[in-house]
Amino acid sequence: MSTSAIKVTRYRILEGAPEADSASAQPDWEPRGLAYERDGVVLFWQPGWRSPLSLAASLETLEEHHLPAGIQAHRWRGVIEEHQGDDFHPQHVLAAALGITQRLFERPGPLSSSALSAKERSVARRSSVWKPSSSAWLGSESGSGKSLRFPFSFSTGVARRSFEVLEDRQNPGVVVTSDAGQLALPSFAPTSTSLAESTGHVRVLVVICAPVLGELGDDPPSHFHVDGLREWRRIREVADRFGELETGGLPLKIIRMRPPTLVQLRETLHSGRASDYAMVHLVGHAASGYLAMEHANGRENLIEPERLASVFRGAQVRLVVLNVCYGEPFAEALLDAGVQAVITTRDEISDPEATLLARELFLRLAFGDSFRDAHAWACKSIVEAYRRRDLPPLVEPTEGDLELYGEKRAENIILRGEGSARLPSPLPREGRPRLEIDANEPPNNLPIPDERFVGRGRELVRISDWMEERKHRVIAITGISGIGKSTLALRAAQRNRWRYHRIFHYTAQAVDGCRKPLTLDDVYFGIEAVLGLNGSISCRPTPIAKRQHAAQILNAHASLLVIESIDLLNSRERDDLAEFLQYLDPAVGTMAILTCCDEHLPPLLDRSRGDHYHLALDSFEPADSIAFLAEMLKPRNDRQPTREELENWDKIPNLSIPAGSRQRLSELATQVGVPDGKVLALEKLAAAAHHHPVLLDIAAAELKGVGNDWDSVLLGLKSLKHSGAHELVENKIGAMCQQLGQRSPAALELLQTLLVFSQGATRAALRYVWCGHAVDDDSSEAQNFDDARRTARRSTLLAFKADRYDLHGLVHKYLTLHLKPSREVQQRHAQAHAAFYLDLLRRSHKRYELLDPERRNLLRGMDWARETGDHRMVSEYARLLFDFLWVRGYWDEGRERMLLGAVSASLVGDLRSEAYLRFHAGQLHRYQGSYGEAQELFETCLKLESRIADIGLRGRLLTELGILCRYRCDYNQAMDYYRQCLELERQAPDLLLRATVLHEIGVLLSLQGRFAEAKQHSEQALALEQQINDRTMMASTLHQLSLQYWLRGDNQLAQEYCKRALDLAMELDNQILKARMFSEYGMLKCRQGDLPEAREFLTLGKELREQLGDRAGQAVTHYFLGELALVEGRCDAAEDLFRRGLEIADRLHNPYWRASNLYGLGLCGQMREYRDQARRHFDEALALAEQLHMPLADKIRRSLEELA
Repeated sequence: MSTSAIKVTRYRILEGAPEADSASAQPDWEPRGLAYERDGVVLFWQPGWRSPLSLAASLETLEEHHLPAGIQAHRWRGVIEEHQGDDFHPQHVLAAALGITQRLFERPGPLSSSALSAKERSVARRSSVWKPSSSAWLGSESGSGKSLRFPFSFSTGVARRSFEVLEDRQNPGVVVTSDAGQLALPSFAPTSTSLAESTGHVRVLVVICAPVLGELGDDPPSHFHVDGLREWRRIREVADRFGELETGGLPLKIIRMRPPTLVQLRETLHSGRASDYAMVHLVGHAASGYLAMEHANGRENLIEPERLASVFRGAQVRLVVLNVCYGEPFAEALLDAGVQAVITTRDEISDPEATLLARELFLRLAFGDSFRDAHAWACKSIVEAYRRRDLPPLVEPTEGDLELYGEKRAENIILRGEGSARLPSPLPREGRPRLEIDANEPPNNLPIPDERFVGRGRELVRISDWMEERKHRVIAITGISGIGKSTLALRAAQRNRWRYHRIFHYTAQAVDGCRKPLTLDDVYFGIEAVLGLNGSISCRPTPIAKRQHAAQILNAHASLLVIESIDLLNSRERDDLAEFLQYLDPAVGTMAILTCCDEHLPPLLDRSRGDHYHLALDSFEPADSIAFLAEMLKPRNDRQPTREELENWDKIPNLSIPAGSRQRLSELATQVGVPDGKVLALEKLAAAAHHHPVLLDIAAAELKGVGNDWDSVLLGLKSLKHSGAHELVENKIGAMCQQLGQRSPAALELLQTLLVFSQGATRAALRYVWCGHAVDDDSSEAQNFDDARRTARRSTLLAFKADRYDLHGLVHKYLTLHLKPSREVQQRHAQAHAAFYLDLLRRSHKRYELLDPERRNLLRGMDWARETGDHRMVSEYARLLFDFLWVRGYWDEGRERMLLGAVSASLVGDLRSEAYLRFHAGQLHRYQGSYGEAQELFETCLKLESRIADIGLRGRLLTELGILCRYRCDYNQAMDYYRQCLELERQAPDLLLRATVLHEIGVLLSLQGRFAEAKQHSEQALALEQQINDRTMMASTLHQLSLQYWLRGDNQLAQEYCKRALDLAMELDNQILKARMFSEYGMLKCRQGDLPEAREFLTLGKELREQLGDRAGQAVTHYFLGELALVEGRCDAAEDLFRRGLEIADRLHNPYWRASNLYGLGLCGQMREYRDQARRHFDEALALAEQLHMPLADKIRRSLEELA
């Protein structure tokens, strides 16, 4: 029997499995699945599943109702069925069925009882299968090798045979000895004792040391250049190169160690699995015989070579890469500690060199090169990079000597130790080298913070100390706009993520041009999204219940909330958040970081009864401010600098250093990484800016401006009178505005023009409003505008980003308070603003990607028209905004705007516009499940239509009324409305109306199980939609056809139509269509057994529907997620989802989804063998399904028969 012939399709733990004595005995059972205990958790697996699911904490606590129907639990008795195929390999079953076996094989070194924990030894002794086959119960250690023996039961489907597995540690392969002979299987662990052989990975530990403060006091660390975030990004970039390679090589698993402390490194390397890590890659800074690691709070910890080497003794690490400056003193100490080889540097190494070194080393080591060959390749790559000018030299060499310079730089990279050694080789694998990245971080939704972050070490250490102290539940960071509060909060969360089990981020700032209210529901939604809880908080019946359940989840494990800009919250939002924060328990580590612009703490924190830490941000430390300026002005060192960067840097003079300051400035220049003379110039500039981040930012921007030099910028800063932070910055902005007004009044007026915009303006919009009307590009007005625009940009007061012009928050505030234009000018600007955006809507009301960044400006234009009483403009704005607000999912806003437009249309006697706007408002109410309000609006529209005689509108109203009847399952009334629509369409042909009605009839017929008729109507609708090229309706009808095939059980055709509909929805970027497609595609994937992808798509659909407020859709998605949970065997989760779906269906008075969710609850009861409960739910669901002629009725009848 060959190895490839034995595959497993079904296996189970079976109580009372027959013991066959003869080869002719025929078992009277059918294996269906496997329940087993592993790492203290009972898992269940059955065919078609990619991974098992968790059922209980142990076999002792496992109850029968936790298992799927027909599966019983019994310790360690397993059966494997012989099968030709590629489903599962016997070695996986052996490891799984024995529970602890997989962990034994993952352990390097000899298998002995001492290698196991007490708990594992206890589990092994309890096992009814694990029997010692020699005096050493976990194997023998003889001259022939180390072996592991255990008996197991093997079934060929005809007879039951016992067999013994013998693994020889010196001879690769596993031999199965049984009464049928011997069978060779691939080995769990070939010749080496490394974890790489058992897991298929070569594990690499990455340690990035980036201290933010010196060991004592407020002194900066010994080197400013190590940025942990940037260094980790560079390590991850190695993955990009792996994707370019061809077949072959070793798969690497790169794991980041957090926190980067000596204590953590010792624990990681000596955690009981001594050879977990074949390689350690350490990034940081070393000098004068010390390596700068970190303490847990981020302070610097200077480590001598012997202290570092002591950590590696006994760790069996093969290679250490010290990607630091001056690392040679550590090499010999590490070799003496047992490390096979060390790659490090003699001298200083630049960031680009360090990045290239890491990348090339990883690539060559992954291909199995020896350490010597990998080192030689990396050095050669550095030489070639300098020859091609891909690397900027530290010191510019003489012309033509770049290759020689590169050779000298390559000599800086040294190898010590056994150059012939290699990383361990795992089992042979086909395909490309695989690289896995484990950032070792908890579930979170943190955005990537700005890499341009310098200083604030004192503040970061203080926040870390507070997180360790756990005395208060809130950390409040305050300061003026632009001082770096949000960036500091994100950096603190990033650096301390190892302290928390999960981290949640929220902001009250504008996102994508819009600031939506930050409510507690948003907080709950974020918690559910990060943890994958599928609405377990939002389904709670009362606000107090939601609050308590959310707090219970957060307090179960240490959790961190980061909430930015709480001063932008309204009073209700602040009160709700303040109430919620009282539930956080800092004793378990659950805390919140809040940021706000107010110098004095807002009432939100006052309500927290003083239970908070407070950090008020002001000026930088002097050394930090110099590093900040250097970071802003120095040419980039990861590529060849541009001419503009070099010119800006040349503006910083090399000043002569006074004798008494030479040592201090030399040390500072080394820390910051700039020449000694320039560091003195930067120090003068920083002192003149009072080390304030906003003023430093302005100074750097001014230096980059055309015509500015160091002397003029320094003089402008020195003219400021030193006062508080607010006054200091305000004085500087005022002086800049005054200078701009003197130089170009038109440029200052341009800045004032931006006050009328929300979230900035495009060049075309700004020019229209500034000029007051449209102008030609070659006109004198256009030329004057461009002159003013260029002057304003040179002043650094006008920001330009992503093709939009805007004002910094502080500039906006200063102009509003001190330089606001006259009322007449403000009115002129507002009128031109409203006219421009109305014209934009007329030309592009369906170009949604163009309207997205202008949404706030569009609404502001409509608001101005309403404030000035221009009702015609208001109604036109509303009519043109509907498609955009509907497709993009701004339904709450859409309802409000449609009704405002309807009122305005009524005031000017425009009955047609009023009717259509009320009709659109009714549609949005219907989408959000407010059926009563929708019905009322549609009936009002019918009365208006009778006065204007618009057959097209009447047909659409009747269609909507039919849809409402369908939601109530009043199918006869719905069909009556649809017939009236078709009759109207015959009187006044309207292809879109006809297609819409045919589509809705198809939906109605499919719900009744009349699939042939439904398919016919849907295909007719699709043909009409293609004829008129209405892609939105085409996507809806394709979706409907997909549902019809799915209900009929034809998953292949269902997926084909669903994929077409999903592609259209993504192309149109229609939120409601995407939500529908995601949900259905997820359910199709569930039916196909692709459970991870099913969960991903269903979760996407659920999140979109919750954002849209689509309550009917939420009932659908909860049902689908419940079905998925059932397939995964998570009965508790499934029941919770079905109950929530049932609550939503009842609120919407929707019997269709009530029946579906009742059926789901019946399945849960059946799985748990709660027969009475299951029968009750099935009976109620069947009564509704039969009444509605649902295809689901047949399934329910079959379930009742099985129950009987």
